[in-house]
Amino acid sequence: MACYLGIDTSNYTTSVARYDSDSGRMTGRRKLLPVEGEKTGLRQNEAVFLHNRQLPELLEELLCDGARPDAVSVSRAPRDCEGSYMPCFTVGHGYARALAAALCVPLFETSHQKGHVLAALYGADSLALLREPFLAFHVSGGTTELLHVTPDGDERIKISLLGGTLDLPAGQVIDRLGVSMGFSFPCGAQMEQYAIENPDGQTLRPLVTLRDGGFHLSGLENKAHEHLARGAGRTAVIQFLFDSIGESIRALTKQALSDMEVKKVVFAGGVMSNARIKALLGGDLPAVFTPSAYAADNAMGVALWGALNREELCKTKVRL
Repeated sequence: MACYLGIDTSNYTTSVARYDSDSGRMTGRRKLLPVEGEKTGLRQNEAVFLHNRQLPELLEELLCDGARPDAVSVSRAPRDCEGSYMPCFTVGHGYARALAAALCVPLFETSHQKGHVLAALYGADSLALLREPFLAFHVSGGTTELLHVTPDGDERIKISLLGGTLDLPAGQVIDRLGVSMGFSFPCGAQMEQYAIENPDGQTLRPLVTLRDGGFHLSGLENKAHEHLARGAGRTAVIQFLFDSIGESIRALTKQALSDMEVKKVVFAGGVMSNARIKALLGGDLPAVFTPSAYAADNAMGVALWGALNREELCKTKVRL
């Protein structure tokens, strides 16, 4: 059985995964980077330290059955573009290089963003989309971008940026408001659950600001605090935030669909685990959603990247 190891050390999560191409089975292990107190993130030196502490443990768990990878793949940068760099990714890259050298197997490098797209496709049982152009929206704590994904002979798939947030990413806005309301980082899932368990019947009109092929999200935090100061309930304000993000994404996606010949839009990234936002996007859009385990930061798409590349080199075919 061909076994492919993937490693991803993002700004939020340490993750590893293995893809067994003969069976099509994916197995992953991940661990959030701990954030203390009222912080809404980590400094890069803190993230590097934590990845170095967590990664060996996760690798031991993933490979405890003695499996020997036929290739190692790793996310080396946040995105596939010149100048994309964060120190936290050097941890995974260093471990991947060492493992590939020790095992005498190929090393395949990719980006965190490409890993997100591939993981979403795998989780949605939609890998066949790799054969045609499609749109992808990567919505997370560090990124909120609309992408055009096309088949590419040299790169397997090519990702081009079309638009997205013009200031803060969606996940960061959610976490900033969440921490200020007393939730702990990361806040999205807790806020969603609170709104479900504490309905108040209030409805606040979403705020959507489209401009220059993108949208602004930085004003949502101030507007949410204005609503709270005027007596709006916590649930209503949480739903206002989610609805504003969802409607902004929906408006930009519809705009792009009207200009491009694509059949599907794949939604990836941790924010796309939010059921309320997904409901807003699933109505009249040709949307492809993936289970939460494949939406949040993970190394599964990175592992799949190794299979796509090595099996191409070996003239065999990964299961699509």
